[in-house]
Amino acid sequence: MLRENRTVPMWQFMLLFAVTAISSTLIYMPQAISARVGPSSWLAGLFSFPLFLALGFVIDGILKKHPHDNLSDAYTRLLGKIGGKTVLAAYFILVLFLIAIYLRFFCERIFAMLGTTAILPSILFVDIVLIYAVSRRPIVHAVRLCYICALIMMPLVAIIAFVNFFHIDFLNLLPFRAKDIWPLLRSSDMILGSWSYFTLTFLFRRSIIAKNPIWKSCLYVGIVLMVFDVFFFVLTIGTLGADLCAILPTPIFTVVKILDIPGLIERFDMLLCIMWIVLDFFMLVYFFYSAKVLLRDLFELDNTDSLVTPLTLFSFVMTLFIASNRPEIQAFSVRVVTLVQGALFFVVPFLVFGIGKLRKKI
Repeated sequence: MLRENRTVPMWQFMLLFAVTAISSTLIYMPQAISARVGPSSWLAGLFSFPLFLALGFVIDGILKKHPHDNLSDAYTRLLGKIGGKTVLAAYFILVLFLIAIYLRFFCERIFAMLGTTAILPSILFVDIVLIYAVSRRPIVHAVRLCYICALIMMPLVAIIAFVNFFHIDFLNLLPFRAKDIWPLLRSSDMILGSWSYFTLTFLFRRSIIAKNPIWKSCLYVGIVLMVFDVFFFVLTIGTLGADLCAILPTPIFTVVKILDIPGLIERFDMLLCIMWIVLDFFMLVYFFYSAKVLLRDLFELDNTDSLVTPLTLFSFVMTLFIASNRPEIQAFSVRVVTLVQGALFFVVPFLVFGIGKLRKKI
């Protein structure tokens, strides 16, 4: 019974990761990648998939010979105590920044849904309390709750996709030219920045029941993310055109506002906003748990329950001071944060794997 309460299958953890990656993709990817690439932006996910699969093979190689180690244990074993702790400290600082940034975006979704003029601290406080309540429980409860919510949202996504299909102008997706290949490769850093949250999943390895190799789980979830990204970009660019997507802060809302089923559903934008809030909530919970585990492993603590309160308070204050201006923080996310998280969550595992091979510990 204890094992059932403290562990969940790998595919359910992959679902929580996929929700996190999808939520971060929805925020600014269509605008940023459309501005770089143009009509061919919908192919960006295809270019990112092979690199993401390579990340899965690398993490599998790092952890394969030590099935009871989590990622923190592996980094300390392969890099030494000082090197491992340095990487964990960098991960922890970045995760705190991500919490502050995405909390700001989360509040924006609440503003849009409620149509409120409430000041940021009041909404932020409510959000923080909800996340605090969930984060005090073991992560397996959040994983299972995410699974239930995903089952509820899948039919709604299917309805939106079906209705939107009749508004897509496929000529907006053309032409694809050879000169678009380099911008697509350059833009893969944005998508990989979000997909590389995959690395954080293995901080919780002891809570995961894994029947398949890590690379195989990476393959399955990578296919899901690639299909979603292609679908999402086809939906936005096919409906609005690349030029319009490049100047709109959230093109998906503009797309959904033109959708309706008279007499049945006439506010698809509200439906999307509710689903997006749910996605953002689980993304923030994922980062809160990651910060809690990183802090525990960094200082070699036995219990993480006492860490939830200070992390929550610090995140509340950090969000108010760092992410007070939404346009500026969105631009900062595109130019800086995606590159930093790609370097830490994507490049660092490759470096650790190479060092482990050289030291013959892998």
